[in-house]
Amino acid sequence: MSIDTIPTGLKQSGEWERDRYLPLPIDPFGATPHFASRLTGLGGDRPPPNPAYVLETNPVRAAVGPIVFTVEIDQLRATAGTLVLHVLARPAHLKTDLTPVATIAVSMADLIAHNGVACIGTIGRRNMLYSVTAELSDESDATASAIRVSLNRREESDPDWQPRDVASKLASLPQRGPALRDKPELISMQSPLLMSPVSQVMTARQFAEPVFAARMADLDQQGGRGELQAWEDAIILQALRYYGALSSGAPRGLCFDRAARALPAYVASQGGSMTVIRDGLGSQAGDDSGDGLGPLHRPSVCTPKVFESSVHLATAATLARGEEVADYDFLWSRNISDTVESKAAFPHFLLDSMRYLRFGGIAIHLLRYGTSQQANPAAGGGPIHFSRPEIERLALSLVAQAQEVAQLKFAIQEIGASELNAPIPFAILARRTC
Repeated sequence: MSIDTIPTGLKQSGEWERDRYLPLPIDPFGATPHFASRLTGLGGDRPPPNPAYVLETNPVRAAVGPIVFTVEIDQLRATAGTLVLHVLARPAHLKTDLTPVATIAVSMADLIAHNGVACIGTIGRRNMLYSVTAELSDESDATASAIRVSLNRREESDPDWQPRDVASKLASLPQRGPALRDKPELISMQSPLLMSPVSQVMTARQFAEPVFAARMADLDQQGGRGELQAWEDAIILQALRYYGALSSGAPRGLCFDRAARALPAYVASQGGSMTVIRDGLGSQAGDDSGDGLGPLHRPSVCTPKVFESSVHLATAATLARGEEVADYDFLWSRNISDTVESKAAFPHFLLDSMRYLRFGGIAIHLLRYGTSQQANPAAGGGPIHFSRPEIERLALSLVAQAQEVAQLKFAIQEIGASELNAPIPFAILARRTC
């Protein structure tokens, strides 16, 4: 059969199979086709809201792993100016604003020397959308005849781009503990128990469980009834033990925790290792030195030699650059939202943090649960709280990303809305399945 006799549908399929390995061309003005570009002669005919505007593409999906966007400017002429390129990203299933994940600045002189070609790279994540923007924020007389934007690795070029068979993937993993959720309902009216932790609120009853005293003994801590941080430490450790996260030969953990006490030392004492992030969302703090480990060391829990070789400090910026990213067995975060701005960024952090885990790894996110009528504290006044609808949306966003989420237990029968005089801890437990 000659190619001319192949049915049209098959011919299109063959063309797609060929094109999936070619760079994906992207309309440089797809998101804002009516606005005139700062590069004279390009774009639409309307003045843009941002006078520095050069281009803005529509969001596209990319392959998982390193990706590179290339901007090519034909017949570029300029005597001055700097082109600033941004890669923006957002979860595909959330209608949140795009946030910058990579930025570069290129002088017009350098751009012309490289024939008008500039490249900007980042790390492609599953279920994320990416777009490219550019601006000329300083004085420039730049002109050009055309702009082209392309992505080197489109989503279909990823060999594993088809939806994963979650059931078979999980079945192939060593069984280290019970299923995170053994019932289809996401929300349960049952009372939460510390002994078998799920996504749950802190209640007075949990302090009376024998397992609370056992976890405090493991950490060599005194935890009084109602002490918030003691409950947080207890549920983190109990979840790690209950779901088998510490049962592998040398478990690797990651935590975003400015209030960490003995937990990293305990992980080290069990033959594991910990990477500790002590800056919050949006923090510009530099790398921590080894001196910052001092408050985390508990000689009664872990010997100094083991602690020093197994517990390490890093920063959120280091993780964003991919320098510390690896397949961790578990992670936890504790009250990292302490401003209204960081609260808005938390849903993205929640989803993005799952990429740090190995397939089947466990995440424990601690936040404050309060009513929608309670005012959030001013900057620096303590953790921002989340209402029940907000917590439910956070859990649903993980479900939409095809992650496994433990049942939510708000203990309405034990904690009425009128009794929530102050926000109390809530833990969201999830397992990476995608």
